[in-house]
Amino acid sequence: MLAAGQSYRKAKETIKTALGVSISHGTIHQDVQVVGEHLKKWDGETGLDSTGTRVVPLLIVEVDGVILKTPAPA
Repeated sequence: MLAAGQSYRKAKETIKTALGVSISHGTIHQDVQVVGEHLKKWDGETGLDSTGTRVVPLLIVEVDGVILKTPAPA
């Protein structure tokens, strides 16, 4: 989302400042390309892929200030 509203270099600095995570602008660019290809195969209205299932590689839920992460599928 950051890369959609600003340059990859600015997104890199924002991530570093907000999260303390170092990531290159090139990696952000590559990740945006991968996500874009993934999103192209989803049905925008239902959020389902062509098989009728929805696969989420990482789900983060915040409940009352506590962040819960699901483990990645094996």
